[in-house]
Amino acid sequence: GDDEKKQIGMDLAVQKAVEFVVKEAVEKCDMESASSLMNEFVDDMFSHGAGNDNYVYVYRMIMTVIMVPSELGVAVEHNIKDSDIFSKASQIFDADRLKKYLNDDVLEPIIIMIDEAQGKRSGEIINRIKQAVKDKDGDITLTECAELLDYHPNYLWKIMKNELGITFTEYVAQYKIERAK
Repeated sequence: GDDEKKQIGMDLAVQKAVEFVVKEAVEKCDMESASSLMNEFVDDMFSHGAGNDNYVYVYRMIMTVIMVPSELGVAVEHNIKDSDIFSKASQIFDADRLKKYLNDDVLEPIIIMIDEAQGKRSGEIINRIKQAVKDKDGDITLTECAELLDYHPNYLWKIMKNELGITFTEYVAQYKIERAK
């Protein structure tokens, strides 16, 4: 009746909220949070009884996770995109086994893929920053460099700090000292 429809609708709203926070954790490459949220999702799903209807939620969750790399512009490895993730998931009727599968075979490979791609991208951006500083002979501000490379200054600052452990200004100062020697 109407009560059943209402219950399914509420579950879908909860599902969408959980998908959103899992997606955010995957985007940040935060395996710990993503795994914890995924475990809560499975526990919640099994608490409503492990019928086949629940697997629609599992499929939605898997789709949400496997779409993240392409949404971030990361090339998706062939083995994840075309594997039988869905059929494997649909054959697991035990909460702990499903958690292990979703964490080990879905979340982890995707988070590693995103993390590696972002690391490579950061490395490429660092090289472009270094080249820009060299081209301008050290006479360049962070804002000018950001405009030249078409990035936000805060993003370049963050990459330099994370990858090199120094700020843009510190890097330019070091460059000028090395050049003077």
